[in-house]
Amino acid sequence: ERPNWAGGGDIGGEAMAFADFLPIAMKAGSGENADLNVLVELAVCILDSTAGHVEVYLGSKYKELQDQEARERNMVLLWYTPGHYQCLVHNDEPGTKIMMAYETFKELLSTHGVQYIETYE
Repeated sequence: ERPNWAGGGDIGGEAMAFADFLPIAMKAGSGENADLNVLVELAVCILDSTAGHVEVYLGSKYKELQDQEARERNMVLLWYTPGHYQCLVHNDEPGTKIMMAYETFKELLSTHGVQYIETYE
C-alpha cells in the first residue's frame, strides 16, 4: 500500500514503528485473502509513557464483533517506553491477559482524564 517505502528512508526515523504499520495491517482488505487477516478484529491500545496519552488502533472489524467475550479477548494493551514495548498483563503468576473490551477501557480513560487518539485507517 506504500510503494515509496520499498526504497527505505520514508518511514519516520524517530517515529514509533506501530504508527507506520498498524493502520495498514488492520484493514480488512479485499479479495480472496481478506478473511485471513486476524488483525482486523483487534483493538490495539498503546499507552505511551513518553507522551502521556494512549494511541488506539481499531481493526476494521473490531466494532462488528457481537460477542462481549470476543471484544475482551481481542483488545491488546501495550506499554511503550523509548525503544521498547511491553504487553500489559495481570500481576499474577502466569501473567494472564487483562479481559476488558475497548469500550470499557475507553470509559476508564475518559473518567481519569487520559487523552486518547483513535485511528481507524
